[in-house]
Amino acid sequence: MRLADCLRGYFASERLVGDERYDCPTCRKRCDGVRAARLLSLPPNLVLHLNRFDTCQSSDAHVAERDAEKRRGHVEFPLTLDVAEWCAGVVDGHVDGARLGHVDGGVVDGHAAHLGPTAYDLCAVVVHKGESTSGGHYRAYVRVPPAD
Repeated sequence: MRLADCLRGYFASERLVGDERYDCPTCRKRCDGVRAARLLSLPPNLVLHLNRFDTCQSSDAHVAERDAEKRRGHVEFPLTLDVAEWCAGVVDGHVDGARLGHVDGGVVDGHAAHLGPTAYDLCAVVVHKGESTSGGHYRAYVRVPPAD
């Protein structure tokens, strides 16, 4: 699995139809729509946290414990990550309703129209080694910049 696949899953748009329709404040009716998370602004340093545990409520009504199962798959990550496709104004490959053509991901020369640079260089990774949320160790791997 790749980091970009994880992000695509998180930022995937969802059609709101049937019972999922929303109450439109303008027309005062329940309307079909699309729900999508997008980045409205970009920080100088981007920190991503991947939830590597699936929690599930116990099926026994008398047990209030929550069990967690660790996801074991390896996640590949690039040394440079461009987040342009998840920026505001870009939904399902469209910018302001127009299909993207030559412009890749709503970015021209590494800049989103209103956000500035959209590429981040990897500087560190923290990895959890352990079987549960209540135990284990964390290891940090830090990229040392080349000497000038």
